Amino acid sequence: MSVFQDWLIEKKMPLDMLNYSAENLNQVLRSFHPSVQKGKGKAYSIASYGTLRAGIARHLPTCNI
Repeated sequence: MSVFQDWLIEKKMPLDMLNYSAENLNQVLRSFHPSVQKGKGKAYSIASYGTLRAGIARHLPTCNI
């Protein structure tokens, strides 16, 4: 989840997913997945992308979406 939060900070977006509408959260996640990179600009491995998605999905039930 910290990678997602760091990405939100970099993009100057609100950190609190609880206040995102379903449509807005969808757009944010659609932007996050293709653009997120490791600290030195390298792409994550496929397994790492799966882990990132799982970490975010674990928090989605608390968003009431």
